[in-house]
This record gives sequence, structure tokens and C-alpha cells, in this order.
Amino acid sequence: AFGWLTSYAFINNWIGPMGRIVLGLVAGVLIVGLGEWRIRKFNHQGAIFMALGAAVVLVSLFAARNAYDFFTPLTALIGMFAAAAYLSIASVRHKNNDLSIVGLLMGGLAPLLINSPETNFTGLFSYLFVLCSGNLLVMQITKWKVLPFLALLIIIFYGGFSNPAIVNEQEISLVFAVLFGLLFYSCNLFNVWTEKKSTGLDIALGIGSAILTLGWLNDTVPETWKTGIFALLSLVFFGLAYLLYKRMSEENISAVYLLTGAVAMGLALSWELSGTEL
Repeated sequence: AFGWLTSYAFINNWIGPMGRIVLGLVAGVLIVGLGEWRIRKFNHQGAIFMALGAAVVLVSLFAARNAYDFFTPLTALIGMFAAAAYLSIASVRHKNNDLSIVGLLMGGLAPLLINSPETNFTGLFSYLFVLCSGNLLVMQITKWKVLPFLALLIIIFYGGFSNPAIVNEQEISLVFAVLFGLLFYSCNLFNVWTEKKSTGLDIALGIGSAILTLGWLNDTVPETWKTGIFALLSLVFFGLAYLLYKRMSEENISAVYLLTGAVAMGLALSWELSGTEL
């Protein structure tokens, strides 16, 4: 009924562009408030209202940027991030995993919706680093291991999507490669070390982190450094594999780290040798 009424009002120009955006934002906030009220007694129903309200805010900001050119890309992004962050915080308060997943996905989608005239590589990946760090903090509190894996997929998507920028802005790209590698591997090691075992999501996170880190470093490390950097990485991963197996007899995650070290050593040799020597 609300959708029919507002669409009818838009068609007949009862409400101007600014009024339409304000109406959408207010409606989204009110629906989120309804969800907050209902979630105290009906967890799933309240979560649906909260996710719907946040989505209405997201769509309203998207329309403001793309249809009416209201707000700047930065202010639109901050608004979308606030809606996504609210869902993540609410997921911890109300112990609802679905809200944290929706919040992470909305936050990951936000940079595509702000209609920025040009891609700011540093700004984009700084935002993604904050988004992933916040959701990994939620994971540490709640132990919902699906969050770091989804965050990793978001970074892999933007890393591949922005590949020309990664190559062109080599120095800053190298910094982000190291930061995201440390972030995801720290999360992976913390989970396995504290629980004394690995799950399927831990193994998937280890494999995905290897794909992200080795691929990103291969694109950004200067050629004169590649042999040394990847040889050093191989020793680090071999050491981690040995430590995990020695301390916990954990075969699966140890095998993932051992394979990552072998791939890193292979990359180091491929840059140093060729032909029969290789």
C-alpha cells in the first residue's frame, strides 16, 4: 500500500525530488525502528523489518545519487555504511547471524551504488579495510565464521574488478596487499588456534587468503624483489604449517599452509629460473 501510494504521488508530481528522497530515508528509518521493537519478542520477524528498512535507506541514497545527483559520493557512502554498520551491531545485540550477513553484503555493495565519477583506489580499499575489520571484530565476538569468508570474497571481487588500478598504483597497492593478507590470516590463525581444530570455513578462508595474497603480491611486488619476497613467504607458510601440525596435530589446515608455501616457492623459482633450470 505504501509503495502504491508513493509511486502514484511520484507519477502525479505531488512530491518533488527532495521530498521523495526524504520520504524514502524516513520510511527506512521507521521500518528499522519497527524491526527494533518487534525483534525483542520475534527475532526473525524483527530482523526482516530491520534488513528491509536498511535496504530502503540504501535504495533511497542510490536514487539520490543516480537519479537526482543529490549528496556527494562520500556522503552517500557514509550513509550506506551507517545503515550496514547498524545491522552488524544489531546482529551482536540480538544474536542474529542473518543480520550480520546482510549488513556485510550491503556494505560491500555500497561503493557500486554511489555513482562516483572516478574510482579512488586508496579511498575504496581504505573503506573496504574498515568494513572487513569491523565484521571480523563481530566474528571474534559471535564466532560466526561465515563473515570473514564473505568479507574475503568481497575483497577478491574488488581486487579483480580494480586490477588495472592495482597495477598502476603499485606502491599503495602493495601496502593494501600486506594489510589484507595480515587481516585475513590473523583471523584464520586465531580461529584455529583458539578452537584447536579447523572447520570447512577455516580451510576455505585459508585457501581464499592464499589466492588473494599471492595473486595481489604477484601483481604489485617489483620484479627485482619478487624472488626474495616469495621465498620468504614460502618459509613463513612452511613454518606455520609445521607449528600447527606440531602443536595441534591439525592435518587439514596444515596441508593448506604447506600448499601455500609450495606455491610461493614455485613463484619464487619461476621468477629466478627458466627452461630446463626451472
